[in-house]
Amino acid sequence: MSEEKCCVVTCDLTLDKTYWDNQYQANATGWDLGEVAPPIKLYIDKIKNKEIAILIPGCGNTYEAEYLLQQGFTNITVIDITERKESELAVVESKKRYKGILDNLGEGIVVHATDSSIVMSNPKAAELLGLTEDQLKGKQAIDSDWKFFDENYLPLTVDKYPVSQILANKKPVTNYITAVQ
Repeated sequence: MSEEKCCVVTCDLTLDKTYWDNQYQANATGWDLGEVAPPIKLYIDKIKNKEIAILIPGCGNTYEAEYLLQQGFTNITVIDITERKESELAVVESKKRYKGILDNLGEGIVVHATDSSIVMSNPKAAELLGLTEDQLKGKQAIDSDWKFFDENYLPLTVDKYPVSQILANKKPVTNYITAVQ
């Protein structure tokens, strides 16, 4: 008589999308077993209807697709997401470089979305505006907390705010002196 043993494994890691994205970026997924994963093989072996549609996103080294074909399945769709993942990684790296440049400028930079909400800023802008970068993110130019003044310290109407000028005219504003309170 054999004695069955059971164990419970705990993990302090949060195994969410961010974790797996980081594993993928570090090429540390460890997913290539060199063969069909045993649990998947067992599952495939239980499927009687060889005509069902099967989707394999990611496809990897296509061990499962090859096994399905060997077992007589005929309606298999394999999607290679490598190019998309590589593009996503390139965008992430580009954003990191761009943010690195912004963070090291001596000037305050604030990037707005088309609704005038702040999507990105640098530490100098946060320092000049007296807020953290997190506090700036999402804040809109029309927010009642903002008060803009011209070079003579006269209050500006919202349509005269620099971001409003840029959004309205689709052109950069240059040599424009303003104060923010």
